[in-house]
Amino acid sequence: MTLPNKITIGRSILGPLFLFLLLNFSEYLSIAVMFIQIITDALDGYLARRRREVTVLGRNLDVIIDNLFFTFAFLALTLKFNLPWLLLWFLILQVFFILGNLPFFVRFKNLKILRGRVKGLHGILLYLVITATIFNFYLYYSIIFASVVAFINAFDVFLNRLRYQHEVS
Repeated sequence: MTLPNKITIGRSILGPLFLFLLLNFSEYLSIAVMFIQIITDALDGYLARRRREVTVLGRNLDVIIDNLFFTFAFLALTLKFNLPWLLLWFLILQVFFILGNLPFFVRFKNLKILRGRVKGLHGILLYLVITATIFNFYLYYSIIFASVVAFINAFDVFLNRLRYQHEVS
């Protein structure tokens, strides 16, 4: 197993850790965990490209781990700040929508999970929404904005799936 894949797998504990710290200790500790998530997410991709160790497993794990982190983070925010559960359901729906492409690609013997073209922007905006929510900056505007961006990303993934299905057929 490559070093970038080990880093990606190691990131899988950061979502539950974020949830635990936000609910039981300090907002600042949870923000520190989020920054570790951001840095290690960038680091594993950089190392994979730099060392020419980009793998299908690593690309798919990256998408899965990112979405799991956001799910745990928004679960923590929902529980801590009594946010509307609808926000959490939007995010979970988006995660299942993206990961739901996996059986489609297994059928075509290509295990690549499609990403939306706004994936990078989507991630940055979700990190900003998490931070804004923790520090109570424009809370409801942040929630609405995150929901819209999540929907746009999920719709873009759906369009990519249709495009890919048309190319394979």
